Amino acid sequence: MTPKNALRLLKSEIVQVVGCTEPVAIGYAFRMLARQLPRKPVPGAFRAELRLSQDAFRNASTAVVPRLMQPGILAAAAAGLASRADDFNVFADFNLRRARSFMKNPDWLEIIPVRRRGLFVHAQLVGLRTGVTLQGRHDHIEKLVVFGQDCTPREKPL
Repeated sequence: MTPKNALRLLKSEIVQVVGCTEPVAIGYAFRMLARQLPRKPVPGAFRAELRLSQDAFRNASTAVVPRLMQPGILAAAAAGLASRADDFNVFADFNLRRARSFMKNPDWLEIIPVRRRGLFVHAQLVGLRTGVTLQGRHDHIEKLVVFGQDCTPREKPL
């Protein structure tokens, strides 16, 4: 392995994040979904379901989302929807006012724990046949479906 390939391998595996990675994975899933929509999601007119493994549910329920200073799954999802970041670190740059507007009315998000171990996050927009599944690694998109069409990104070769 050349030094250049070794560095590329390390960069693909090491991702700097702020806070606990389960909430970041939830935020990342919602950021990915929001990017697929023709318009930004609007609080009050937006509905989503979030299925989480037992481990992700437990860890994300108590971790505090930076800048929002609120713990929990709803805070992570709201920050993801309000994020301007283009990478996994969705908490590094998000619209605080927008995130808080999603936090005011929690009815937009249905949280469904599932009997799975390890990392599993599946965020789906209700009625739009649009969803993303993260599994295994916190930044690994296992499946991305946009309006019924499979748009799963290919794994980058090393």
